[in-house]
Amino acid sequence: MKSVAPVLRRNYIVMEVQGNLLAEERSKALANFDSADFKRIALVVMGEPPAEFKAKMQEQMLEDKKKKVAAEVRRSKRPSKWSEDANNQDKKAPTEEEIAEEVKKAEDAVELTEQEKELWFRKLDNEDIPRKELS
Repeated sequence: MKSVAPVLRRNYIVMEVQGNLLAEERSKALANFDSADFKRIALVVMGEPPAEFKAKMQEQMLEDKKKKVAAEVRRSKRPSKWSEDANNQDKKAPTEEEIAEEVKKAEDAVELTEQEKELWFRKLDNEDIPRKELS
């Protein structure tokens, strides 16, 4: 990275916890990046996040939970060609309005649990670094 970074002139984040917290180590790392080509910024974030951030994360967790519930309701109401109901033609398939109404009811019933309300960050379904690259 040290030899390629000055040539590519891209944004870099150097994530070395101990190295970035010690002023001596930080100055060694910054010496590799010429100040003419790079804007050098150091930011250390520690402690509990602000209330606004927590509220935003809880809103996002609630939205994710509502989307999962809506998808589950739509999947359960959709007739399958393999189900027993598909062979029995007496029942009619639910209309889009009926499904939308059921989805709305299910979404309104969704709430965050106490454990989810205590979380500061939401867990993403996809990983930052795929397992294949970690191995």
